[in-house]
Amino acid sequence: MRFLGLAAWTLFGACSAGQGGSDVSRQDNAAQMFAQWQDANFSNPATLPTAGHARYEGFLALNLPTGADATKESFVGDLSIGVDFGASDNALSGQATSFVADEVTLEGTLTIGGGQVDRGTDTTQDFTFSANLGGTLVGAYDFAVDAYLVGDFRARHQDGMDGVVYGSVTASGDQYIIDGEFVASRE
Repeated sequence: MRFLGLAAWTLFGACSAGQGGSDVSRQDNAAQMFAQWQDANFSNPATLPTAGHARYEGFLALNLPTGADATKESFVGDLSIGVDFGASDNALSGQATSFVADEVTLEGTLTIGGGQVDRGTDTTQDFTFSANLGGTLVGAYDFAVDAYLVGDFRARHQDGMDGVVYGSVTASGDQYIIDGEFVASRE
């Protein structure tokens, strides 16, 4: 399953190029945070804390279909994820809001829930955590999102996290496959 990440890692880099207006700062901040964590070592899943909480703040990028031909455009939103290291169910929860691409803003909240942490995973083969991602985004386009986050903690003390998004979106009665990526730093 690790191969999903290889295709998606270019979203944040693409977001920072060619953006205009007031959203350049958000796109640049997302690209900078991604660059900070992409080369950091994965946290060893076997040594993750078994108790305690952590909050991560960052960005989530989704490739969403726009226009008559459903060409995908990358929308970047603000991401907030809480991790309960002692929970066996719903270990990850949070939200993503305020999605922007060029001059288009999508309102609404995508909710993160049902998260699981796999302390026995081999990070060269699979991801350390997964969670559901769903909700509705409205604006110039309306999207009902039904997706999943999969990712890894980064650095010895889980100072960052990143991963990929995959799933589907319903727009104007049609269903499309979507992908994306996320990155966040521990607060």
